Amino acid sequence: MIYEKPDFHPDPIFYHNRKFPRKAFLEAAGETYSLLKDEVLKYVPVKDGRKTQLGFDNFLANMITAVNLDKPFLFSFDRNVYKSDRSLGIYHWGYQNMFNIYKAFEMLGLVDRVDGFFDMENDKGVRSNIYPSNSFISLTSPIFNSTATSTTEPILISEGKYLIPENQYAFETSQVDFPIEVRIGNPKKIVPFDKTTRTAIRMVKKLNLYNEMILGHQILIPIFNQQQSQPNFLDNINNTYITNNIYRNIISTTYTNTTLTTHTNHTQQHSTPYHIAESFYLTPIFYNNLDGRLTRKFNSTELTLGGRFYGAQYQNISKDLRPNLLLDGEETVELDYSGFHIRMLYHLDGIDFQDDPYSFVQGNDLLRKIYKIAALVIINADSFSNAIGGLKYELIRKSEKIFGQAITSNEQYNEVIKSLGLKDTAEILNTMRDKHEPIKDNFFRGKGIILQNLDSKIAEKVLMHFAKKDIPCLCIHDSFIVPKKHKDELESVMKESYFNLMNYIPKIK
Repeated sequence: MIYEKPDFHPDPIFYHNRKFPRKAFLEAAGETYSLLKDEVLKYVPVKDGRKTQLGFDNFLANMITAVNLDKPFLFSFDRNVYKSDRSLGIYHWGYQNMFNIYKAFEMLGLVDRVDGFFDMENDKGVRSNIYPSNSFISLTSPIFNSTATSTTEPILISEGKYLIPENQYAFETSQVDFPIEVRIGNPKKIVPFDKTTRTAIRMVKKLNLYNEMILGHQILIPIFNQQQSQPNFLDNINNTYITNNIYRNIISTTYTNTTLTTHTNHTQQHSTPYHIAESFYLTPIFYNNLDGRLTRKFNSTELTLGGRFYGAQYQNISKDLRPNLLLDGEETVELDYSGFHIRMLYHLDGIDFQDDPYSFVQGNDLLRKIYKIAALVIINADSFSNAIGGLKYELIRKSEKIFGQAITSNEQYNEVIKSLGLKDTAEILNTMRDKHEPIKDNFFRGKGIILQNLDSKIAEKVLMHFAKKDIPCLCIHDSFIVPKKHKDELESVMKESYFNLMNYIPKIK
C-alpha cells in the first residue's frame, strides 16, 4: 500500500547503518529469521553475497527499530544519495542492492510506503517514509514482545546517594564455568591448559572471591528522559556491546558471559577490533542492574601473556557514559593510569619517566588522539610494515569519532592525513618512535601482550584490596571505578599496586 503525502510522519527515524545483533537474534528467532531471509532474498539478484546479506540485515534492523518506536524510517530511492550520503553508502551496499532488497520486502507485503518528493522550485524535498506492514509486525511480534517495564526516577536521599526503586529491570545472571580462558592463534581459538597448577588455582580463587563479592552489589546505569532524546547519547549507547542490556531486551532476559578478544593484532592482513559491536536501539528503561563478574583471558598456556579482566557488562559502556554509573545507588569516580604502557616500558628499562607521553603535540587534541592510537599500535605490532597497516586500519575504523567524518577510501584517508600537516602513516609512527627514543628498541616487537600480563597483575592487586573489604570496585583494564567516597583510597591502592611490581610511582588521572 502506498499512502498519500499527508500521511508523512512528523518525526521519522533517519535510516542509517544500524548494527544487526545477529547472534542474539538467531538464538531467539532462528526459524523466523531464516524464513524472512529466504523469502526476501529469493527476489533479490545476487552479485555479491556478502553485500546482499549485510544489506538485508541492515534493512531488517531498521524495520525492527521502526516497530519498537512505532514510527517509519526514511529511505531514499535516489541513486545519487548512495554516492554522497555516508549514512547509506559507508558500507558500500550500493543503491541497486538496497533497492532490490526493498522491492522484495514490498513484493511480500512486509512494508508500506509514503512516497517522497522533491520541490524543484524551492529546492526542498522529503525522503520516502517506510512503515513495517501489519504482516511484518504479526510475523515478528512473538519474538519482540517484552514484559519489561520502565522504572520510576531515583530518589536523591543525600549528597551523591540515590534510593533506587525496587522494580528496576535486572537481568538474570548465568553461571561462569571456569573464570580463566586461553586463546592462541590468528584468529584466536580456545585451547586447553593445565588448570591444576598453583598459578591457575590461585587466580581462580581470587576471581571467585571477587565475583562472589560483586554479585552482592548493584551496578546501575541510569538513562534519563532528557538523554533519550539526544542523538549523541543514543549513538554512544548504540556503539556498545551491551545495548541489549541497557535498553529493554526484546529477545532474552538472560545474560551470557561473552568471550571478548584480548588485544589487537596489527597486521596488514588481519586486525581484530577492540570492541565487538552487536548494537540495537530498543525501548528505553531508566535503570539496569549489570552483571559485574569477571573472567581472565590469556594468550599462553603458561598464563604469562595477556591475562586482562573481561566479561563484565559495564566494561563496554563508552567512557563518556561511565560517569553515570551508580554503585549501590552511590555516585562513582573513575581513575586510570596515565600513559600506561609507554610509561611501563620506560620503567622496565630503569628510566623514571614522569612526563606526558604526548606533550610534543602541544595541546592539539586531534593529533593527541592520533598519537595515542599510534602508541598502541607500535607496542602491539610485530613489525614496522604491520604497524603501518594497523594504524591506518584503526584511524579509518574510528574516523567518525576522531575526525568527525567517515573515511571510506584511501584517497580520502590520504587527504585527511595531509590536511593535518602529516606526510603519511609512516611519519606518524616515526614521530612517535623518535619522541620516545630511549625506549625505541621496545617498539614493533609485539610486546603488547607482555605488558597486558603485567597490567593484569596490577589490576588483580587493586581488585583484591577492595574485594576483601566488600567494597565494589569495577575494572576496565587500566582504569577503576569506585563509589566517590573511596576515591583517595583507590588512588593510593593504584599507586601502591603499581610500585610493588614496577618499582616506580605511576601517574594517576
